[in-house]
Amino acid sequence: MIDKDLLKFLYKLKNTNRYATVPVVTYESVAEHSYYVTLFSMMLCDELDIYGDQRVKILQMALVHDLPEAILSDIPTTSKSIFKQFGMDVDSISGELMKSILPPYTGEMIEFEEKETIEALVVKLADIAQCFQYCYHEESLGNTNMEEVIMLINEGYQTIKNKLRKKYKIEPKLFDE
Repeated sequence: MIDKDLLKFLYKLKNTNRYATVPVVTYESVAEHSYYVTLFSMMLCDELDIYGDQRVKILQMALVHDLPEAILSDIPTTSKSIFKQFGMDVDSISGELMKSILPPYTGEMIEFEEKETIEALVVKLADIAQCFQYCYHEESLGNTNMEEVIMLINEGYQTIKNKLRKKYKIEPKLFDE
């Protein structure tokens, strides 16, 4: 029989809101975010001709990349970028939490946080694209508080694209204007 406690625990992601430190018009849950990150990761895999085991790994990584937020809550990129050591500590704690949440996927979580492999960089690019998606949606609803968030997200987007270009000689165009 399936683990009732695990199911209840994972369901918390549906009610864990993102962007806690930014005034928003609509809330987005970690579960919604993870869905779009997985969808965007799949689209990037199509663009980059990534199939087989590597694609499966990317999709698994996308699904679990924010699971620890069911315990930690969402810690915005803005906070992690301003306080670099804090961001690294959160990433380390996230890896440790994965060992107790879904141990078989701890490796994917740690790999994602390190942002070095092509798989982690593809998922991070999808993660950032989804942040743009949410911010642009908020702006379309009249939210004028997203400018700083968008600037920080764009810095991260350019960093990941540069890493993919330099290290792996690939340049995804899917989310470019």
